[in-house]
Amino acid sequence: MNREKIYYFIIFLVVGLLCMMLFSYKFEISEIGYNRYSTSSDNNISFSEKIHDNTVITQKINVENNNLKKMYIYFNNNDVIDKTGVYEISVKNKKNKLIYRDKVAYVELSNDGKYQLTMKNIKKGIYNVEIKYSGCDTNFVPIVNEANENFHYIVDGDSITGTLVFDLLYFNKSKNVIFYSLMIFIYLLLSIIALFVIKSKEKRIERKFLYLAIPIFLMYMLFLPLYMGHDELFHWYRVYEITDGGLLPEIENNSTGYEVPKNVGSGLAWNKNLEYGDIVRDASRKLDYNDKQFISDVTMSVYSPIQYFPQIVGVTFGKLITDRSVLISYVGRLFNVLICIYLLYNAIKLAPYGKNLLFVLAFIPIAVEGFTTLSGDGFTISTAYLFISYILNIKNSKRMLLKKDFAILSILGIVLAFCKIIYIPIVFMLFLLPKESFKSNKKRWIYLIMMIMLFIFCNLLWLKLANPYLQVYTDGKSSYQIKYIFSHPIRYCQNFLYTIQQNGINYILELYGTGMLWGNAVNNYTFVPIIMIILTLIACINESDFKNKFNLKESIIVVLIILAVIALMFTSLYVQWTSYAQNKIEGVQGRYFLPIITLVYLVIGNYLGGKIKLDNKKVDKLIIVGIVLVSFMCIMECIIVKYI
Repeated sequence: MNREKIYYFIIFLVVGLLCMMLFSYKFEISEIGYNRYSTSSDNNISFSEKIHDNTVITQKINVENNNLKKMYIYFNNNDVIDKTGVYEISVKNKKNKLIYRDKVAYVELSNDGKYQLTMKNIKKGIYNVEIKYSGCDTNFVPIVNEANENFHYIVDGDSITGTLVFDLLYFNKSKNVIFYSLMIFIYLLLSIIALFVIKSKEKRIERKFLYLAIPIFLMYMLFLPLYMGHDELFHWYRVYEITDGGLLPEIENNSTGYEVPKNVGSGLAWNKNLEYGDIVRDASRKLDYNDKQFISDVTMSVYSPIQYFPQIVGVTFGKLITDRSVLISYVGRLFNVLICIYLLYNAIKLAPYGKNLLFVLAFIPIAVEGFTTLSGDGFTISTAYLFISYILNIKNSKRMLLKKDFAILSILGIVLAFCKIIYIPIVFMLFLLPKESFKSNKKRWIYLIMMIMLFIFCNLLWLKLANPYLQVYTDGKSSYQIKYIFSHPIRYCQNFLYTIQQNGINYILELYGTGMLWGNAVNNYTFVPIIMIILTLIACINESDFKNKFNLKESIIVVLIILAVIALMFTSLYVQWTSYAQNKIEGVQGRYFLPIITLVYLVIGNYLGGKIKLDNKKVDKLIIVGIVLVSFMCIMECIIVKYI
């Protein structure tokens, strides 16, 4: 074994051990690797026992096996004004031997009133839990309990039907074995893939992208819980409706939406505690085409069918081979993965510079969520990247435009125009096309004007078609919002800046990694976005080819495009989602900036490119290792949150 192999072995071993420690900690504090048993039927407070000074309450608790690791008791910490006093909590075994005693001041309880009994090595058997309160003469409500005929507790010698609310957490060996086995398997697989790409003699970055993207994206596709991506359930409804011929939504009872089979969501859609077994069990459920329901939704119902092209192809194909909703959904996901990978591959291939940058941006976790779910975001992002790369390729080569170029740019521009109005400014990248690409400057301007008019027409056409359905949702309130903007432009700009001031950091964190699965995954791992930011900056600033690619006029055009997209983004969400005259714009998310993030780094690289000098081979290796590490963290987090 040579020195380089030893070096890589040590790196992957250390990283693997650190990841295992991190996930073990996450596993523990999130209490995922346990079976939870509660004395309460639904954990809702039915009533609370009023006790006073020196009241003693006892209840028997049955510990069913020797794997009990944690026990909680719930107190009422919400409805009490006088929070003086102290609880004395004791636990005795069936031989009346004291095995646990603790005192806790009422003011020390958490907001939810949850208190952990820190007992160790509790064996199977019956235990008496005794709670004595002292320190206050007034009656109040400190003990959470619930009416339950299966339990009895005693208050000062009087037996009462019901139960105090306890949570008992038993160590689940099978869950832990599955989790750690899966973690080791995924880590080894990703490590092998990373080493393969690093050691590969392949110099073309787009090929290296394929080697990484295909297995990583497929892992995301499989382990991201079905219908749990951002708005994925409603994206799924919209895609299903389109494949049934409903290009436009329906209006029913003054509500916008679509009719789909009742079981099209397969019973998984609203399951917030989804586990992998739920998907396996539901995979055999067949669609009932005769039993339909109306799904009210406006957000996705006004999206153009073009935005869902990959999913439409996949779901249509899925319907031909099966009538099982889960399988059809995964086929739709698969086609989205394949088409997005194809677009990203060509974007990297065509980019005259910044290939490493696009390589990194393609693996931003929240972007990968879009590429691997039924969301329409992935197709929008990958199309935007390809459109920008195509423009830069022509600009850099200064070659004459061919009929093929006209056709491809037209298709990509039309797709962008139909996706979302906020991204229509991206098509103004056409103004970067050099005059050398046209037979004359006159023909250049004719082409630019005609293409821009075509794209704007397509966008306005869909807005016209979708407007009646949007009006149903906003109930005409959007017109008041628009009037407010024009009548109070300075105040609106202040609202805009205030929103950025308040949420700017969150937008950046969401953009680069946090917030997957609606914030349920990777929400505590700030080093994920930090790693991605470092990788993108290195990929940008290290590459001297970025330097001076834009003159001042071209830089201004790119900056104006960025600002126009941001302005449209905030304004559209102000009009649709924000209450009238509110000083903060609601609904903005970091993932909305993904289609223009390339332009931001193009501007940065234009002035800072080549400022740092690192060995290109080492940079390539660093990027691959960083992407694999981030992907591993995100995939395992999704598994922890939703499957284990």
